[in-house]
Amino acid sequence: MIDDIVKRIYRSKSDIENLSRLRTLISDEADNFDYKKVVVNKPWGYEYLLYENTHVAIWVLYIKQNHATSMHCHPNKKSSLIVLEGSVICSHLEGYIERKAGEGLLIDEAVFHATKAVSKDGAFVMEIESPPNKKDLVRLKDEYGREHQGYEGLEKMSKDFNKYEYIDFHNGNFAKKCIKTIRNCSISIRFHSNPEDIHGLLMQEQGQIVCIIRGKLHDKSGNIVLSCGEVGVLPDILSKTKTVTFGDIMYLTIHHKK
Repeated sequence: MIDDIVKRIYRSKSDIENLSRLRTLISDEADNFDYKKVVVNKPWGYEYLLYENTHVAIWVLYIKQNHATSMHCHPNKKSSLIVLEGSVICSHLEGYIERKAGEGLLIDEAVFHATKAVSKDGAFVMEIESPPNKKDLVRLKDEYGREHQGYEGLEKMSKDFNKYEYIDFHNGNFAKKCIKTIRNCSISIRFHSNPEDIHGLLMQEQGQIVCIIRGKLHDKSGNIVLSCGEVGVLPDILSKTKTVTFGDIMYLTIHHKK
């Protein structure tokens, strides 16, 4: 259920070749650092953990105008990107895709990609990683000299939230819909344990973008519509199929206020 609002970038031959050359730099060690309640300063802006469970880690990135993340990949996890505010250019080894607020990308494992903010006030981008592991990172190119380096260390961490536009869902009550706002963008997370009425519940959502952060969303024939960590266009999904789930599900929706 993907259209022009959410596009997918598939792993290419160039991705495979470059990753194989850099493979020895990858660490399989699990990252035990608790990123809750910290902001990670970056040369291009900052990022912080919005929410995490055993299936996904949801990050918010603020990218300054004309600055960009490194050209990097995650060999063992897939990523979903959603632009919350502003406009960006997402480059990969085969080209680039322009994305504006309310649009997103699905990025396969091991796809090298970089995100540059082109709007005047920078851009806010949500990144959903599945499974969580901050050390699953390989940098190919970087404007700030961080090639061959891992994720930022403790010296880049801050707890002075007054310097940033910061929200989080770490202590949310997800049995009821939990809602937070960044600029003109409303973000909600909800847990649902009754598989029989998931379609009706989703029909009541205002959000245009939906991301499954626990479980899977199926059609009535049992085919997977959205897997955990993937984003889709909610009105498009609901118009084409009756959605069901075969167990507990947790989902995030994004609604841009006009």
